[in-house]
Amino acid sequence: MNGLLTLLGIFVGAFITLLIQKYDRKDKIRLAAIEKRLQAHQEAYTLWYELSWVIHSSSSNRIKVITKARNFWVQNLIYLEKNTRREFDVVIQLVDGYSNKLQQRKETADSKEREKIKQDYMKDWNRIMQLAELIQSEVELEPIVIDLKINPDNE
Repeated sequence: MNGLLTLLGIFVGAFITLLIQKYDRKDKIRLAAIEKRLQAHQEAYTLWYELSWVIHSSSSNRIKVITKARNFWVQNLIYLEKNTRREFDVVIQLVDGYSNKLQQRKETADSKEREKIKQDYMKDWNRIMQLAELIQSEVELEPIVIDLKINPDNE
């Protein structure tokens, strides 16, 4: 009977050790994924900044940044949060077509049509600008709070 209990103890101990290792491995993978996700969102923010600045640049500059943003998007889809992933793709497309809308407005003689085009590209502009806030909100961390209980009298 003692031998049976010893053998049972060994199996239970081994099982517990395997469970701990399994969960420890999952935690390490989760931590690595969180770091990669934060990094991807930081890069997305940087590319959003570049996209927003290149929107009125020459076609060749715009194409370079748009290509860079598209390559980033494809390479980081898994790490971007759902809404950031979707909106980042939309913003790339909006930046790509933005100058065409501006040109179309310049070439349109009808004032009502010009106003309609302006409202359309202003809607696009606002959506482009909102991406920065979305990226930040999806990876926002709790602030670090230091709770020191020290008083000036050292009491």
